[in-house]
Amino acid sequence: MQRFASGLLLLATALFAARSVSGAPLTDRETRSRFEAWQTVILVHVVESTFPSALEFPDRYPLGGEATVLVLKSWKGPFVAGLTLHVATPGFCAGSSCLPYPLQAGQDVLIFDQRTEDPLMAMEQFVSTAADSKEAMATLDQLMQGPSSLGPNQRLERP
Repeated sequence: MQRFASGLLLLATALFAARSVSGAPLTDRETRSRFEAWQTVILVHVVESTFPSALEFPDRYPLGGEATVLVLKSWKGPFVAGLTLHVATPGFCAGSSCLPYPLQAGQDVLIFDQRTEDPLMAMEQFVSTAADSKEAMATLDQLMQGPSSLGPNQRLERP
């Protein structure tokens, strides 16, 4: 019985830690790692949403939410700036890794997703507000610039 209780305590601690760090700004290293691993990396503006707020469902999985978003910037994936698409909750969730981010109308958020088709799934661990993502977006901009194609003795000719 004591092992079972210890196991439950460990699981509860892990779940709390996973939820509590989701709002923390990404480090440069985390941003680079996610950029390499994920298929879609976009900044969006939430136009409308039926997602319940985090305050309405603090301990429950919110089923059936959907949001319409406008792509503001794309670093990776098929979605271009100006495109309208949808974000939905997954049909099934068996743990903290698939909890949806409670998208609310008016928010600007950075989304990392494996999906490359509409609708996207905005998982809590892979979505952050634009305000919390300034450093991550600067890193993404640097990644898009890539290494210079000019050699050491070459210079860019301007017209």
